Amino acid sequence: MDPNTDQRQGHNRELELKFRFDPKYSERLLKSGWFKALRKGRAQTRTLNSTYFDTPSMKLRDKGYVLRVRRQGRQYVQCVKRGTGKPFSRREWEGPVNGKAPDAGLFLNDPELRRRFSKKLFGALAPIFETHVKRTSHNLEIDGNTVLSLDIDIGDISADQGSEPVNELELELKSGRPEELFDIGRKLVSTIPVRLMHRSKSERGYGLLEAGKGGWVKAEKLVHASDCRNEDILRASLEQSLNHLIANEETVYEMAHVEGVHQMRIAARRIQSALSAYTPLLPRDRQARLLGSASTITEMLSEARDWDVFVSETLAPVLAENDDAIAGLNLLATEAGRQRKRAYTKVRRMLRSPKYARFVLDLTGWLHEDDWRAECDAEMFAPPFAHAEKALDKKRGKLLKKGKGFGRMSDAERHQLRISVKKFRYAAEFFAPLYRQKKADAYIAKLKRLQDALGVANDIRIGRRLMDELTAACDPGLRSELGFAGGLVLGWHAREISSHENNSRQKWRKFSKSKPFWKF
Repeated sequence: MDPNTDQRQGHNRELELKFRFDPKYSERLLKSGWFKALRKGRAQTRTLNSTYFDTPSMKLRDKGYVLRVRRQGRQYVQCVKRGTGKPFSRREWEGPVNGKAPDAGLFLNDPELRRRFSKKLFGALAPIFETHVKRTSHNLEIDGNTVLSLDIDIGDISADQGSEPVNELELELKSGRPEELFDIGRKLVSTIPVRLMHRSKSERGYGLLEAGKGGWVKAEKLVHASDCRNEDILRASLEQSLNHLIANEETVYEMAHVEGVHQMRIAARRIQSALSAYTPLLPRDRQARLLGSASTITEMLSEARDWDVFVSETLAPVLAENDDAIAGLNLLATEAGRQRKRAYTKVRRMLRSPKYARFVLDLTGWLHEDDWRAECDAEMFAPPFAHAEKALDKKRGKLLKKGKGFGRMSDAERHQLRISVKKFRYAAEFFAPLYRQKKADAYIAKLKRLQDALGVANDIRIGRRLMDELTAACDPGLRSELGFAGGLVLGWHAREISSHENNSRQKWRKFSKSKPFWKF
């Protein structure tokens, strides 16, 4: 498609990076060497007041669209946006309207909007929240070819349910190479304390409407085109996993729901699995750098996840069934809660760190850039079936070999086996859309059930380790009481292990005898 076609039809693709920041650092940014070297012209300051619309049941949001009417000076501009599937990228349509209300006739010439925005739907639209922002815009130019806008937004988002402040930096690519946008993003995170944001103002507004809900999300289901290549599989898998990672960030940062850390760790592991599945075809240096960063993120999230499981799944049922007077149980709950908060503090520090921001920028930039393709093996651009079968056969073979003598395996060996099951499952999910859905879903379901069965003993193994850490760190005078309570908790769960052993063996036998879905 002609790159200008979107603009001729009233819409374009928006690629931008958002950062949460403290306005007190504005001066440091404006005085930085790279900023002064790239700035062109004077800054412009405007007041932007926007009203967002949806139906009472949020039909627009559920379809993946956002509709707003913004007052810019004396004019009103209507804008519709939707995601493109790639992180930080959105498609948008906009045009002038006569007043504050949306105009149903504005986009009748666009096939997609005509299909999605019926007159009945427009008739049900109502204002749902507003944004009030003072925007200071700076134009940046790189080598005369790439133009970016750096906007500093200060204001608020308000709804009937409440309000929250807006203190944001936005970097938007106006023209030129996407690589330059991500390079400037890296300079920015190295210049002032900022936190990369993944929620737009509209998403934050919807968040106000749904105050009190956890906000965690699972990964979206992958779909592959019939004519896709290995490159398409890799991009789709990484995009899905990165979207999954960043969609759960806010839930983790605010400690809003224990499932946030769980989902974020799954996403980090899936990024590792996607990159590992294409090891023979990728440039080694970039792959190794991204794998190393994803592994570090996984480790940090794992500590918080272990304490989440211990507090909410290992300790909680014992507390519910036993009298509060039992020696040490309340002490154990208090100490475990403190350790959990410490683990989350480390995760929050990681999410604010330049290192984490650079990882997200590097991976997102990689998905938008094309220069890495020249370093890939030629098979990366071939149909995916040969590589998929080779990769899945290899992971299945390793898993079956590791699981020999299943009944005689130690806890540590079962733990390693469970890790292999996860890695194989993630790879299977990446390639599954290439094959018969029912066969693939049934096979992956067996892997999931085996993983869950092995997880019971793994939770107890982790519980023992955490109890050792707690007793070693506590006051010597409390160790006896804490140790008694820990023994009670672990003993309570020991009865589960014996009952789950037969289940684990059964799940292993069913899986090991199953015909792989890619062999049908």
